[in-house]
Amino acid sequence: MLFEGYDTKEKAAVLSGAKLYVKREFAHRLEKDEVYTCDLIGLDVMYNAQKVASIIYIIEGGNVPFLEVMRNDGKHFIIPYQKHFLGDVDLVKGEIELLNLELLDL
Repeated sequence: MLFEGYDTKEKAAVLSGAKLYVKREFAHRLEKDEVYTCDLIGLDVMYNAQKVASIIYIIEGGNVPFLEVMRNDGKHFIIPYQKHFLGDVDLVKGEIELLNLELLDL
């Protein structure tokens, strides 16, 4: 990827560590069952059709994003965004399925 005015590695070095924002129309096209991690913020975390928490922040880095969630009682927990911890995501309903309630110490 090239950015106007940063056509060499040396010029682009000043961008190292910077946050870059891309309009949705230019973002990577999603495959079936993929979501942009930023769209997870604000989703209700559901277990057996009951809201148990909400996603309040995404921690990027490493191999997998981590979701900071706030339980209904205000306590915060971190959940790895992996299929064996979290199930279906429904952006229309604003929900994500939690597969193991022990992750929230309940």
